[in-house]
Amino acid sequence: DMSSPVELLGGVANLSGSGAADEEVLYQFIQSQHLVEKIDKSLNLRKIWSPPATNSDPVFGYHAPGTIEDLTKYWGRMVNVYSDSSTGLIEVKVQAFAPEDARAIVQEIYAESAQLIHELSAIAREDATQHAEENLARAAQRLKKTRLTLAQFRMRNQLVSPDTSLQIQTGLLASLEAEMTETLISIDMLRQTSTPTDPRLKQAQRRRDIIAARISQEHQKLNAQQGAMHSIGFADLFGQFESLKVDLEFAEQSYTASQAAFDTAVAEARKRSKYLAAHIPPTLAETSIYPNRPFLLGVTFASSFSLWALIMLVWHSLRDRH
Repeated sequence: DMSSPVELLGGVANLSGSGAADEEVLYQFIQSQHLVEKIDKSLNLRKIWSPPATNSDPVFGYHAPGTIEDLTKYWGRMVNVYSDSSTGLIEVKVQAFAPEDARAIVQEIYAESAQLIHELSAIAREDATQHAEENLARAAQRLKKTRLTLAQFRMRNQLVSPDTSLQIQTGLLASLEAEMTETLISIDMLRQTSTPTDPRLKQAQRRRDIIAARISQEHQKLNAQQGAMHSIGFADLFGQFESLKVDLEFAEQSYTASQAAFDTAVAEARKRSKYLAAHIPPTLAETSIYPNRPFLLGVTFASSFSLWALIMLVWHSLRDRH
């Protein structure tokens, strides 16, 4: 699903689908004072573009040291950037007084351009995931707060669930009452089939008394527990607990959805990375083509002759008038 990379000095796989925007950014960056400063620090452009004393070139050489503005202006003469908006390609030509210097400069341009694209890609990925990351943080904080509130509610009221304790106590009483019923039936049957001094009858009566005492104790516990709950409003207590349970379920679902959205955003951001790859690496010139001295001499001679002819024409015209 990734868009194919656009080849320029290298290719830019753009994040927005608009190659022209990325091409223009790189085109402006290569001509910027910022890039001139960085490459001057690494390669000393003033020294590279200043001809040596034995081969002084006052016309085409850079007059060091000069200001950064002077160096940037001279950079515009020596570094030519050609952009083709139809294909999204950028071509860079660098001139210097030695072929090794020209190649070193264009290699630095490529390295700095690649770093720029990498930084822009990192910023784009961060922007793409920032919103999802903020939502995830908020969902995690909400879940943590809801769990803490529910834990405080349970500790404050000494119960796991408002109805759980009552259900356990009621179940225990129901079991004891069933035991009591069976014991009473056993006593009635022994009275009909045995004498009052039968040991089995006495044992059954003792079992009845113990179960009756236990039922009485459990009734007291149940009444105390119900009284405590009703003293704070059992309906309100149950309502608060149910509300906290709903909040917890919603917070858990929200956190799960936010985590999934964040993972999706990170995956999409990784798929839409920008990178720079040179389709034609910097080359090393073997023949000097600048300055074109015959052409410049011809232009100079033609210009000088035209100027001389114009002056002579004006001078003879003035003489004819007199």
